Formats: sequence, C-alpha cells, structure tokens
Amino acid sequence: NALDFLKDSMLSKQVWRENGGYIEKPPFPKEKTDVQVQEIRRDNDTGEVTLKITPKYGDKVYYEVGGTATTASQLIENLNEFKTADIKLSFLCVDSTNEHETGEPFEWKNKIDLKYRIIDRGDHKIVEFQTLPSADIKYTTDGSNPKENGGIYQSEVVVPKNTTFVLAIAEAECIYSEQISIKLDWDPNKKFEIDRSKKLT
Repeated sequence: NALDFLKDSMLSKQVWRENGGYIEKPPFPKEKTDVQVQEIRRDNDTGEVTLKITPKYGDKVYYEVGGTATTASQLIENLNEFKTADIKLSFLCVDSTNEHETGEPFEWKNKIDLKYRIIDRGDHKIVEFQTLPSADIKYTTDGSNPKENGGIYQSEVVVPKNTTFVLAIAEAECIYSEQISIKLDWDPNKKFEIDRSKKLT
C-alpha cells in the first residue's frame, strides 16, 4: 500500500492534486479569478440587500444589472457593503497584475418576498399583495396553480364569496417567490377558541 499512502499524504498536504481520477504534480497553472457573494442583511421594508463581495485571485470586481459583467461594467467601490435592490446581478473579478487569468462571471439572484393583507369591507373580503423587490404577481381563487393559471394582480382583489383559499406567486426575470396560500374565514360569528392541550406562554 506504499503508493496509496504516498498519494494520500501528498494530496492532504496539497503538494499533489487529483483531477478526474488523475494525479497532477506541480508546477500547477494559476487559478482563474472568482468571486464570492455573501448576504449580510436585508431591509424587509424596502427590499434592499447589503452584500459582501470577496474577490478570489483578483483585486477588482465589476458588476452588471440584468446582463453579463465585463471590464466595461461598473466597478464596485465598497466590496464590504454593496447595496442593491435589483433582482439579478452579474459579478466579474479581475486581477490587475495579470498574474491570474480572468474567470467566468458569477450570477447572483435576489429573493422575492411576497406579502399580503386581508381587509374586511362590509360583506366583502379584499386581498392586497406587495412584493419586495418589485415583481409581477399571479393569483387564483379556485385552488388552481397560480404559476400556470393565475390572473395578473394589478390592484386589490375582491374575493368571490365563499372562496376558501387564495393562492399567489410572484415572478421577475425567471426568479419566483415562494407560493403563498391564504385561508379565508367567512363566518362572522366564529370566535377564538383556547387549546387547553397547549401550555400558556
């Protein structure tokens, strides 16, 4: 087992590398540039996200909104606190010393939060939707899939009488929110009941 022990030792020390079942020995080609994107915080009131951009094997990062980043794109000045409310961004890391070859752009996708509220207006129930960031909303009141059969939300929805569930989903640039299911209670006399099997907190 001497060769196996030698291989394991050299790989663990990162003197050798394994690639597709083959062992590679130095000198190795320089790694291409890359970028890591980390979400630091999200403002739930505005949809703005603060990102930390970490360049790998490079020192400059460019970004593009809704397209592919190139060296002609906008240069990021503050890598530790990059703020955006956009749905989709492309980042490109570049090594200004030309020691490392420029790698592929990295695509970051935002998360769409779909919110709602129910308004009782006389005998009618009204449902209002809001998304952060801005996105198109589709909904159904017959229990069918809103992604496929939904109507386009434009303003508050007057829910048909005795509708049990309103289903909704939001989409922007092929990015979807989680589908939400809104249960409606039409009984005006229904009261809250205490579940005596659960402890009081």
